[in-house]
Amino acid sequence: MHAALVRSLNLPSVERLNKVGPDQAAAWARRLGFTTPIHADKALASGASCVRTDELTRAFATFARGGGPPKLDSKTVRIYFRPGSYNPPKEEGAGPGGAS
Repeated sequence: MHAALVRSLNLPSVERLNKVGPDQAAAWARRLGFTTPIHADKALASGASCVRTDELTRAFATFARGGGPPKLDSKTVRIYFRPGSYNPPKEEGAGPGGAS
């Protein structure tokens, strides 16, 4: 299952959802910390419910930590880009169109 999740394979997710049921999957999502509305139906296996980015990040971090809950502070966010994929403004207050 780990390899299937890493590769974003849908069929194993659908099979797992059919095995546990949509209501149990939604309850598990709540235990992972999702607070947004979760539609407990078969489309849940393919990510049909909209969730907040911070909740999704927390869930992925929980998996990455081997099941341990992450200690996230909403005030501390780091975003990493591949070298050359993002050029931050050189001047403070400069936006995409240049200095403001």
